[in-house]
Amino acid sequence: MKTALAVIAACVFMLIGWLILAALLYGVMYVASHAREGVGLMHVLNILLMWVLGPGFGGFLATYITPRVFKTIDASTIATSFISVVVTLTIVLSLLTLMLAQHDGAGVGQFILFVVQVAAIIVGAKIGKSVYVPSNT
Repeated sequence: MKTALAVIAACVFMLIGWLILAALLYGVMYVASHAREGVGLMHVLNILLMWVLGPGFGGFLATYITPRVFKTIDASTIATSFISVVVTLTIVLSLLTLMLAQHDGAGVGQFILFVVQVAAIIVGAKIGKSVYVPSNT
């Protein structure tokens, strides 16, 4: 039961981290959009940072902060469970996206961005776990 609660908390930490970093990057992007030379920077921030780094940072926070809150649960258990939940949801959403793409006309680019975001979450979660473990030994 505690592990399930820890995974739910990890998901909440991931969403909070994602939203905070996306909001900060949106503010930078807003400033860059008003500069004449900032158009190229705005596209880089939007695609690379906001849509890839944000989920990665959220995954990092999920596996770095959650073991500090739930001290009785091992960090690798939290990370493995969190990654399993993310991958399971990805498979379900991918199948739904592929089924609805025929009716909705959604592009392949959106699907590729979704897969890259999930990969960023998983890489961020693995980095968060690896940083948490040496700092507490």
